[in-house]
Amino acid sequence: TLPDKPLAPYKCKENKWCPGGGPGVCAPNRDPTVYGCAKCLPNYFTTDGGGCTDCGDGQNALIIVGCMLGLCLGLGVFAFMVNRDQLNQSAAMTVVVISLGLTVSAVQVLNILSTLTVDWQEPVKTMFKGLTIAAFNPELLRVECTVGGESIVNFILRQAVAPMAAAYIAIVVCLKKYFFTRDADLRVEVVNAIGGVFQVFFVAIFLTSLSPFICYAHPGDNGHSMSSDPGVLCTNSGDHASMMVVSSIALVVVIIPYLALTSYATVRYHYYVSDPETSARHLKMFRFLFFRYTPKSYWYGLVTLFRGASVCLVPVIFRDAAPLQLMGMSGALLGFCALQLSTKPWRGYMPNVIDAITVILIVLLILCVAMSTEFDTSDNILGTIAACLFVTVFVAVTVTVSHAAFRHFVPTPYFHIFLCHYKAQAAAQARYLQALIQQRSAQRCFLDADSLTDLEELFDIVRCRCGKLVAYLTSDTLSRPWCVGEITVSWQIHQRAIAIEHPTFVKPSINDLKEEKICKLMPDGDCKLVEYGVTDYAVALALRWIVYELPERQQVRFDMMGRQKFITLADHILGRDPPKTDLHDGKVPTNAVVVSTVPGDDEALAVGGVLAGYLNVRVQSFIPAGMLLLDDVSELCAEKSYNIIKSAHTVIVVLSANSLEVTEQLQVIIDAMGENSHCLPVALPNFRMPGPRFYDVELRTRFGEEAEEIDNRLKRFFRIISMPFSPASAYQILEAQADAVLHRIKHPKNVISKLSSLPHTTTNLQLSLSTAELSTTSSRSHISSMLASSPQALLLNKVCGEILC
Repeated sequence: TLPDKPLAPYKCKENKWCPGGGPGVCAPNRDPTVYGCAKCLPNYFTTDGGGCTDCGDGQNALIIVGCMLGLCLGLGVFAFMVNRDQLNQSAAMTVVVISLGLTVSAVQVLNILSTLTVDWQEPVKTMFKGLTIAAFNPELLRVECTVGGESIVNFILRQAVAPMAAAYIAIVVCLKKYFFTRDADLRVEVVNAIGGVFQVFFVAIFLTSLSPFICYAHPGDNGHSMSSDPGVLCTNSGDHASMMVVSSIALVVVIIPYLALTSYATVRYHYYVSDPETSARHLKMFRFLFFRYTPKSYWYGLVTLFRGASVCLVPVIFRDAAPLQLMGMSGALLGFCALQLSTKPWRGYMPNVIDAITVILIVLLILCVAMSTEFDTSDNILGTIAACLFVTVFVAVTVTVSHAAFRHFVPTPYFHIFLCHYKAQAAAQARYLQALIQQRSAQRCFLDADSLTDLEELFDIVRCRCGKLVAYLTSDTLSRPWCVGEITVSWQIHQRAIAIEHPTFVKPSINDLKEEKICKLMPDGDCKLVEYGVTDYAVALALRWIVYELPERQQVRFDMMGRQKFITLADHILGRDPPKTDLHDGKVPTNAVVVSTVPGDDEALAVGGVLAGYLNVRVQSFIPAGMLLLDDVSELCAEKSYNIIKSAHTVIVVLSANSLEVTEQLQVIIDAMGENSHCLPVALPNFRMPGPRFYDVELRTRFGEEAEEIDNRLKRFFRIISMPFSPASAYQILEAQADAVLHRIKHPKNVISKLSSLPHTTTNLQLSLSTAELSTTSSRSHISSMLASSPQALLLNKVCGEILC
């Protein structure tokens, strides 16, 4: 109690401050006129015994100067290290850096626990006192001996730590640029360094700004005191009102702009990595936000900030309710821990383990406190919490069971056709078939290549979410475990299937399909289907069924021109009569975008079909003739091919594994470069650039005296930067790569700005390729990030730019 108010008790934050006795009795040298004996007398500082000791002469100033020098040195080293080239940092050092950051974050979260209205037991209370330095508490530095014990002054100093640190870091980076790295981008390094410090110490900075809002109650109706400064009454003193103003300014000037900047950078991440001109600069600028996480979890940096903000707000929202504070803190930590365990966002295995273990240990600490604390049960808060948890568990179980039952009886999404294929040999053919099926009907078609990470999910789609399975059999289809497993599930459940035999497919003998020989079909240790309930006995019966017993089968016919063979297959799958006319009705358009593929290469032909199907309508917006595949032209001869190339607007050459071995493909390149046509190479992953032997030996052997001119034309052709096209990739990547091809086709300048606004013509490609619906708008940015977010891609982009300059 105060000397002038002996009947108004105030709660002491530390028991040692109030030893008991008459009114106004405090520990030695503590001020009895301050609520709860919360401050020392002038020129005294707090000691571990609860009392206060004389400041002395000059020693405290040395302590403060030493701490300031240490802080400046640490921030300076951080400013240098955080802007190092990421390629020079080993994976082990990355784990060390992430682990240190997690440790600092854990210390700050533990400091939040000290603000809860809970009576902590020793030695935890003493340990928390040592952690107050993490919240920029000047008490441990004896600041009251230098600037006095004025609460508002100390509070302003605490709020000024973060801005002053930011200013100091900016100065260090400027000096670094002037003396060491003159070619450094000053803005990039300043933003990255300051952002990195704020990212690491965000919890402490935010908690310091919120300290006027964190209060604990005094007995009776004697109000509340600030938890960080018990000598200041909340809402009943001028100092607290001033602190509220300073806190609001800090939130508006520091916290909110930082959260807004990091949120904006996270939202713009896909645009940063997809823009080749600015991607490297922006990613370096916000490296503090992205580099600690895997590319697919780039957003987790923002999640960590909101995790820190949520735990900081717990003592503000649940004032004077210790059970709710403990439950709120545990709930927030466990909720974000569940997200972390499900996404594994950190680079490396150990940081994910350390993050999860740290959260679990903090929750166990909270549990220990809860068991050793006597709560006030007069308002039945504990009973209310228990009832809410019981209802939550009951609702969660009910919803889970209901959802599972609904998915069992009403399986969604439902696919009419499931295309089973080996993507290394038939990725483009299966993708083109999928496009044709959905273009020519309202049926949905699923490709197993779009979800090869979860065999159980694939088997479930075959089991109860597809109408029939189409097995596209190439030479090695039956050697792949997911293909074999899908066929087996289809045979065991519904036996609705169609087998399409490619000319490369060789039927295994009945003897090879015996149970004891099944594993020989799947080399390299891939025979692990038994883990999914698929036995060798079932596999043997299923393969015999699909190869020999299935009545509905179709072969890829070589007697059809170009894409007509795939159109016929699609119509057969759909149960329709195939069309009787060719794609161009005997008319070959001029001034078209011509696509050349290797004759007889069905995979390259399918790539041409995918490109034509995706781009044709948009190409026709500025080239009325549209796109033409040479393989679609009937009775194609060398002269006819030359005339088509000569009159072409652009020649797209699809380069596959044997493009340089087939004379017809080489002739197209030679004719196109001889007529100065606009050529655009599109390279498949299996294409390899020609070496010196090709020019010096093979060309001269095949073309004799004409080899020199052909050599010049081919070298001019291969100096053109080719566009990549990966038929085994997901739909979104194919869409992004096709867009890149479109923008390399020559067109009037007033058209290029309108291309992006035109509708995509491939409703046949805009498919539901997985168990979840895909957003076309978001997928484009997502794939752009996949194509450009890796450090290797950024480095390659930079190197290529320098070479071109």
